[in-house]
Amino acid sequence: MNAYSQKYGSMSRHAACQAIYPSKGVNFFAVRETSLDSVNSVQPLKKPRVSREAREAEIREAAIRCVLRAGFHASTMDAIAREAGLSVGIIYRYFANKEAIIEAIVIHDLEELRLKVAGLDAAGGEKLDRSPDNLRGFVERQHDRARGGLRLEIYAEAARNPKVAAIVRRTAEIERDLITHLLLRYLPGDTPPAELAGRADVMRIVADGLLINGLYANAGTITDTLPHLFDAMTQIFSPRPRA
Repeated sequence: MNAYSQKYGSMSRHAACQAIYPSKGVNFFAVRETSLDSVNSVQPLKKPRVSREAREAEIREAAIRCVLRAGFHASTMDAIAREAGLSVGIIYRYFANKEAIIEAIVIHDLEELRLKVAGLDAAGGEKLDRSPDNLRGFVERQHDRARGGLRLEIYAEAARNPKVAAIVRRTAEIERDLITHLLLRYLPGDTPPAELAGRADVMRIVADGLLINGLYANAGTITDTLPHLFDAMTQIFSPRPRA
């Protein structure tokens, strides 16, 4: 039996340490346990979690920038990932393919029209705001170059990609339904469905035409166009004269 065993063999490990280091006044086992507890309580720093909606918006906006710069064909998933500062794997976690991103862009654009219609419903009233300022605001929104360029790229892609063509057709149907809902606030309830659909399509054509026109028209064109556009809009939202 060595000297340590003779002197401390009958003691517990805790008592032996206290006997060996009496002047320190330290409970070594308590220190060890406290230290481990402290380590366990320290959580690794985590990046703030991004909601799915925010991440999808981030990817959508990156895709729009890519498309406006290089067109849809050149805007690969790799290019969109680089623009967003994300890995391609993360992009695929939110969107199965490029067509799914296009659909998200279109749906987001439709939301503006849906909110406009909902706002008119909430406001009530039966009179259409035909003021020059309201009409000018509509034309100026449609003359946004980025918005027009994006719509033109979507239509071009639809001409060669059946999946995108299907998205555009579905979008047109939703737009028609929303505009028809709006028309019913100003037209007689017995207006034939075919007439409502026709008027809604004319409204869509006018809106699309303004988007494309905004890509090359100068600011003075708006002033020259307003009186004629005012007449056209009045016709779309006015009942036919009764025979």
